Amino acid sequence: MEITKNIYSQWMKDTQEKKYEGIFLDFLLPMRQKIKLDEITVIDVGVGNGWFEKHLIDRGVTATVIGVDVDRREKENVEGLTIVDANGNRLPFKDKSFGFLVSIDTVHLLSNTDELVRVVKENGYILVTTFCNEYNARERRDSMLKAFSSCTLLKEGLVGEHDKEQSYAALFKRG
Repeated sequence: MEITKNIYSQWMKDTQEKKYEGIFLDFLLPMRQKIKLDEITVIDVGVGNGWFEKHLIDRGVTATVIGVDVDRREKENVEGLTIVDANGNRLPFKDKSFGFLVSIDTVHLLSNTDELVRVVKENGYILVTTFCNEYNARERRDSMLKAFSSCTLLKEGLVGEHDKEQSYAALFKRG
């Protein structure tokens, strides 16, 4: 059982890494100066093991990140990442606390996406992704646009590997 867990964990990490690279290159790098990613506090709802934050650090991003997750499993020790045990449907933060929110492949688990918007500052940014495939990509896109209709869509696209696992990604601006 432990061997299967390790193999799956490595496959998942490699698969996610492809998505993270697409997110970084297509969504974050072009907007890095405008978003001021290195100067703001970021919240990652559904932080998991902190792999995305590790990916950013490895590419020179020095943002302060607060990770939120309901899963209390042991997290990787990622420098500069603070983990808060909380549910994304009810975040324990004041309104407009963060300049940037990221939520990778977690939105489908939430019933209250307004909560994500609530914690982002006016003119702050929201980057969300959701799993998809060639059969449900349009449906997932439409659902995401509806969920964040109070925000302005800045960029959208697919990230990941077509033959393995993809996600629809959208970058929004609040206000």
